[in-house]
Amino acid sequence: MATAVGTLGSLLSGIAGSAWDNAKKHIETCAHGGRDLAARDPTHGRLGRADEQAQVDNPTYLAAVLGDTLGDPLKGAVGPAAQALATTLIALGMVLLPFFL
Repeated sequence: MATAVGTLGSLLSGIAGSAWDNAKKHIETCAHGGRDLAARDPTHGRLGRADEQAQVDNPTYLAAVLGDTLGDPLKGAVGPAAQALATTLIALGMVLLPFFL
């Protein structure tokens, strides 16, 4: 049971983290009221001061940043760790099986 839950949990974490990361990238292309990060000042490579403030005040962009903040650890740490836990549970169960028979 724990193996199935660990495997499904790792898959869910990896997929959810990737989806949040892709949603942020989509919002940064001006979708759903997001700000275009590609419209930077070509001389300095930075946004203008007014554009930076407008981006901070944009609730769509803030939601995307929050989702990305949660999505990166899910994608990069929690998913692989749950997969390793499931693999360890399988190995541990096979080693200890003779003691329970």
